[in-house]
Amino acid sequence: MELLVVIAVIAILAALLLPALSSAKASAKRTACASHVRQIAFGVFLYTDEHGDRLDYFTNDIYYAYKDCIAPYLGVPPNVGSNIAVFDCPMETGFFQSAAAHFTSYGFNGLDRGTNDFGLAGRKLATVRQPAKTAMVGEIAGGLALSWHNPWPQGQQHNNAQAEAGFVDGHVSYIKLYWNGGGGFANFPFWYEPPPGYEYKWTANYTRPI
Repeated sequence: MELLVVIAVIAILAALLLPALSSAKASAKRTACASHVRQIAFGVFLYTDEHGDRLDYFTNDIYYAYKDCIAPYLGVPPNVGSNIAVFDCPMETGFFQSAAAHFTSYGFNGLDRGTNDFGLAGRKLATVRQPAKTAMVGEIAGGLALSWHNPWPQGQQHNNAQAEAGFVDGHVSYIKLYWNGGGGFANFPFWYEPPPGYEYKWTANYTRPI
């Protein structure tokens, strides 16, 4: 009887501790992601310091290809395409495994939005309006209305999906991204500015309303 009581107590304690352990593990992975974003942003700053204060727009996939520019500034040996830990978010397995994404979980705000604006690609960082509001690098999932850290069931898109992002002023923040609810590629959050109340913006010339 005493053995059964001990077993029951252990089972209850395990049931209480498992959610806490799971939460701690998830929190540690998000902390690792934030650290990666911070290091990548630092690599962008090192690159731009030696290239006229900007990362030139030289390819249509600069939001992935930026990685090839900054990798040497992060101590990565030349010609290493994949398996670079700093570009791997521990919460995802898709983009980091994909050659099309240049083996990175993180994107650069250099997208051609079809409005003669390429985000920060080719833009001198010193000329950016509201650098503390202008996103520079971050988790690709956020730009797709998804969250790797707080996902919805079946990987559904949703408004206010959360992702780690690094800004032009150097800070990193776990932000919510606005999604307009539309389907398909043209309605991903990285195509348009959010309404007032959000912590980020994409366009260097644009002044973010409070």
